[in-house]
Amino acid sequence: MADKSSGFWGGFWLGAIVGGITSALVISRLTAVEEEERPLADARADDPNPELSGEDQARRTLEQKIAQLNAAIDAVSQEISQTSATNGEHAPSARES
Repeated sequence: MADKSSGFWGGFWLGAIVGGITSALVISRLTAVEEEERPLADARADDPNPELSGEDQARRTLEQKIAQLNAAIDAVSQEISQTSATNGEHAPSARES
């Protein structure tokens, strides 16, 4: 009988230690994920239209990203056309093709 009770308590303490370590690791991972998402939550809090649905916010964000990409494309195409003009070549802009 003494062997069974010592086996129980040994397993109990081993389980407690493993469970504590696992819990600490999970909590640290969750905290790291929350910290990564915090800037996104802050950006949403600064949104002038908090009553927009998630789909509307996603569409609005996508439109802003598309506008940024278009501006970057325009800037690069202007730079290429200026470089080509100094070399005496004519390169069509991204909007012409």
